[in-house]
Amino acid sequence: MATAIKQQRSRQVASILLNRNFGNNFGAIGGHHIYKGSNPMKKTLYILIGPKGAGKTYIGSRVDANTSIQFLRVEPIWLKLAPNEEGWQRVEYEIDQMFEQHDQIMIESLGAGEGFNQMYASLKQKYEVKLIKVSTDLDECLRRVKTRDSSNHIPVSDEKVEEYNRIAASIEHQWDAVIDNNNLATDQEILSVIQSLPS
Repeated sequence: MATAIKQQRSRQVASILLNRNFGNNFGAIGGHHIYKGSNPMKKTLYILIGPKGAGKTYIGSRVDANTSIQFLRVEPIWLKLAPNEEGWQRVEYEIDQMFEQHDQIMIESLGAGEGFNQMYASLKQKYEVKLIKVSTDLDECLRRVKTRDSSNHIPVSDEKVEEYNRIAASIEHQWDAVIDNNNLATDQEILSVIQSLPS
């Protein structure tokens, strides 16, 4: 009888600890706790969101070079899609594959469209997701697009860049951080923003 009481008390304590650490992401099936929410290993995905030419690739590259966060470029994935392959599903697959080897990943996106929103909702079920706005004046974005090496970017006309960027600039998310990249943020400025994010 005493043993049964101790076992019941142990299960109650374990349940309290699980709920404190993971909220309501655990369910009980047959007396066992089943994890049903975001990854318990605390894998974190950082998404840089901003117009084309805002400097998302630049920031991601600097973070990759100076931290343990791995930067995964999204545009090359789109450029290599097979005919009729769904782009955002492929991006999510590549993210999942990369998380098998790493705990922290950063990607870049315009952050617009139903496909992105569906991927974002799916990723939030698996990982801790941080949205970082990359703020850059649209005229400066267009200037950068015109002068950059376009071999690893999706080719679009200047008119389309302006159209996409107006949409991207109007997107509002619940931002975890904002990086002002009008003058190309320094490593120190970028890292101070990343380090300020709650873990």
